[in-house]
Amino acid sequence: MAEAFLTEFARLLRRLYRTEAASGERQISERSFIDGYMSAGLHLRLVTGPNLSELIEKERARHSRISSRDRRQGSLSFSEPERDFSEYDRPTWERKGE
Repeated sequence: MAEAFLTEFARLLRRLYRTEAASGERQISERSFIDGYMSAGLHLRLVTGPNLSELIEKERARHSRISSRDRRQGSLSFSEPERDFSEYDRPTWERKGE
């Protein structure tokens, strides 16, 4: 029974990630359904949290170039160039020459 649950869970995740990648939008109703599915599996003791987390990571890795660990650590975040705001240290009326 647990194996069937995990197989279906993986299918739901693949469908979610494909749909989000194709549309570029978060699928809120699909995510809510998956959240409920996970809660049911936990409540019925078919799976454990670590089982679900492992499968989520596995499916996410298949559909994304960025792992969630890298995303959490911010190793792939971009940095903006340093901007010079010293011009704004003077009051507006001085900058505008009034």
